[in-house]
Order: sequence, then C-alpha cells, then structure tokens
Amino acid sequence: MSWFPVASRSGESRSQLLAYPALTSTSKFLLDGIEFASGLEERARDAHLGLVERVPEEAKREILKELASEERLHYDMLSKVLISMESPPEERTGL
Repeated sequence: MSWFPVASRSGESRSQLLAYPALTSTSKFLLDGIEFASGLEERARDAHLGLVERVPEEAKREILKELASEERLHYDMLSKVLISMESPPEERTGL
C-alpha cells in the first residue's frame, strides 16, 4: 500500500493516462519506470523509518530519519515528472 500515491495533475489514474493517444510506447515505458522507481523509493523510506524504532543510538536514528526524508524528496521528484508527462511540451518543467 502506498503512503502517498503518485497522482497526475488532473487526478487521473494510470490506466486513464495510458489511454491518451498522445502517449507513445516510449511514454508508456517511462510511466512504468516511474511507477517502479516510486515503489523503490517508498520501500526505502519505509525501511529507514522501520529501523528508527529499533536503533538505540539517537545519532543513528537522526541519520535514518534524514535518509527517509531524502527518499520522500526523490518520490516527490518522480511525481513532478509524471505530472510533466501529461503537460504540453512547453510546460514540461520536470522533463
């Protein structure tokens, strides 16, 4: 289960995005890649946060929290790319 799902700017689901004729097979491949990478970022964040509860040293807990925060930033970046993919070319800031 996703802790913050990738959503397009218009709130469309992945299947709705894939139905757009403008999306080429390359774009569909990129959507798959973004979805896969997002899952990796999510699992990494969850792993870091899970270790926070089990590590006794405060300094190590702070490092793990920082790493989890970085994973969230990575996920946010991937979300921006997804939004950019459905935008007109002149508005694609994330690509």
